[in-house]
Parts: sequence; structure tokens; C-alpha cells
Amino acid sequence: MTNNVSGKLQIPAIGMIVGSTLNALVGFIVTLSGIFRYTVWLNEEEPLPQNMAEKIGFLTATIAGYGAGLLSLICAPVIFYGALKMMRGDNLRMAKTAAVLSILPLSCCFPLTIIFGVWAFLLLRKTEVKAVFQSGAQKNDLPPPPPQDW
Repeated sequence: MTNNVSGKLQIPAIGMIVGSTLNALVGFIVTLSGIFRYTVWLNEEEPLPQNMAEKIGFLTATIAGYGAGLLSLICAPVIFYGALKMMRGDNLRMAKTAAVLSILPLSCCFPLTIIFGVWAFLLLRKTEVKAVFQSGAQKNDLPPPPPQDW
């Protein structure tokens, strides 16, 4: 039964790992392009928007675009780590955190990650899945027994 439950967790965990890797890659590219844009832009004297509506639109798009890239870069390692923990059945709280972060629209690859995040979250709420995590925690959290010749 434990092996069957672990098998159910593999596909959403792998999907979350792929999604977090893509998030990290896209977030890195967006952040790097923003840095490059502003370092080159300051040197080339690109004309700024002149009327107030264009200025507000320009600032909103800039902050939203680069903010999404930065959030992707921040959330990706947490999702990746939580998906690994979910795949191994180690840490239920971290696995749920990764699933919730995958569901929230905080990343550039949100349409991909929401599918696996919802799937993982629904699986993590089942009692047989919680039992797998609890049995893994009981095995791994205890220190080894002392030597018999003490």
C-alpha cells in the first residue's frame, strides 16, 4: 500500500519539479533582462513616455513584469525542495507549502504549475498519504540506538 501511495505522488511531484525549474529559468531571464535593460537604457537615453496615462502604464508594466520574474526566482527553489520532499514522503508540511505555492499565481509558468499543484494538494489531504508521511517521519526522526556494548 505504501508503494502504491508513493507512486501516486510521483507524477505531480515531477510536474512541480519541472514547473519550478521552468519558473527559475524564466525568472532568471526576466530579471537579467531587466538589469540589462536599465543599464543599457541609462546609457542610450531612450525616450520616456510623455503623457500621464503612458507613464502609469509603463511603470505598471515594468513593476508587474519584473516583479513576476523576481517572484518566480524566489518561489522556484521552495517548490522544487517541497516537491522532492513529497516524492520521498519526508515532510508533509513542506510538500503542502510547495503545492500551495504552485497553485498561487506568483510565477511566470503559472498555467503549468497550477495543474500539478492542485493535483498534489488534493493527494496530500488524503489519510493514506498522510500515513505514509507520518511513518516516514517516525523512521527518520529517531536517533540510532546506542551500541550494545555500553
